Amino acid sequence: MGEMVRKIHTQRGFGRRRLLLAVLAIALLVPALLIPVRVAWAACCKGCPSNVCPTVRSIISNYHDVYRYLLTGDISQKFALHRTWWTDTFFRQSVLPGLMLMTEQLSAVGIHQAYMAGTMLDAQNQLRAQRQMQELQLAAYKDYQPSETLCAVGSNVRSLAQAEIRTRYSKVAVADWALARQLATTGTANAQGQDADWLSRWAQYQENYCDPNDNNGVPGNEESGLHPFCKRTGSTNIARTNIDIDYTRLIDKARTLNANFSGVGAIGDDGEDVFALAANLYGHKTLGQNTPPADLALDQKAQWYLALRSIAAKRSVAQNSLAAIAAIKSTNDGDPENPQTIKTLGAAFKALGVPDQEVYSLIDDNPSQYVQLEVLAQKLYQDPLFYAGLVDKPANIQRQAAALTAIDLMLDRAMFESELRQEMNLSVWLSSALNDRFEAVRRTLPQTARAGGAK
Repeated sequence: MGEMVRKIHTQRGFGRRRLLLAVLAIALLVPALLIPVRVAWAACCKGCPSNVCPTVRSIISNYHDVYRYLLTGDISQKFALHRTWWTDTFFRQSVLPGLMLMTEQLSAVGIHQAYMAGTMLDAQNQLRAQRQMQELQLAAYKDYQPSETLCAVGSNVRSLAQAEIRTRYSKVAVADWALARQLATTGTANAQGQDADWLSRWAQYQENYCDPNDNNGVPGNEESGLHPFCKRTGSTNIARTNIDIDYTRLIDKARTLNANFSGVGAIGDDGEDVFALAANLYGHKTLGQNTPPADLALDQKAQWYLALRSIAAKRSVAQNSLAAIAAIKSTNDGDPENPQTIKTLGAAFKALGVPDQEVYSLIDDNPSQYVQLEVLAQKLYQDPLFYAGLVDKPANIQRQAAALTAIDLMLDRAMFESELRQEMNLSVWLSSALNDRFEAVRRTLPQTARAGGAK
């Protein structure tokens, strides 16, 4: 049996799989070999001659233990060799390299799959970031591209702050001049007395404002009307005729007065006309009388002078309104942004159909604060393109709303200041109207109460 197994093991061309099958077959035959000898004997003796059976029985009996030992040892050896072949040859040389290659391939495939997944995630994040950048860029294009209407508002408002400052300064300057004239301050025509003020104003009237045809003057007759007094000849200063008493033509109609109240440079014809109009409106007879200082030491003269100052205070309230209106319409000269402002203001009038040659006659070379407010608060809204410009981006609509709100606040402030001046004039007028009644009541009081009231 051992020889048969070795023959099977060493047979040429017998593969490893056949060897494994042979070993399994031998393992199945081992239990058969362990059957009691008598069964083999019976089988052998049953079909063998009677004289052979004892011999076979003797051989089996003699060699059973020996061959069983040899077969068991050989099978154990073959199993050990098979185990060695399984671990060293089959597993390490065939299975293990295959498993290693499979593991390497699976790792490579897994890494490649992870790479593809990571690439997809990177691409997704990149595309998301690009989309967000494009959305922000589009939003910037949409939200930060101002409209023409907003540009017009922003361009027209550039010189408004400086014009407002000059307006406040000009108002104070006109009010100070009027008060100085009332008090006969040094440097004014009234400083030398009432007669000096009249003579100065008369000479100014003859030179600038006199109309020869007034007082029933006949054209061509040098002896009629005011011909003997007027010093103007021909058409010289024809536009200033009677302008010193014409509030409508001088202030109400004009958008910009050629007046410089800053004290630097010439005051301008319109500035001189404003002062002449103020002299005719307020204080035709001024208060300054050149009272000697010694007379003011007397109580009666002191009370008289205080009464004059009270009248001057009331007149200053009334003159403040004229000063404010004249100041807001005075020129805005000296602003470096003024040339560009003139162009934008002129564009607003051109959009309304005003011919080019008439535009600058309306706004002047140095537009006043009044002109700028007029364009911002009125002329822009008279253009139909303004309402067409409201069909715009939401951000521009909000900007325009904020700009219009700011303009509205400026107008409200100007109207509020005008109402304050009106209320102040009304209060002074009421106080003056009640002054006679107050004096009549005061005279009826006893001397002690009258003195207490004076205190």
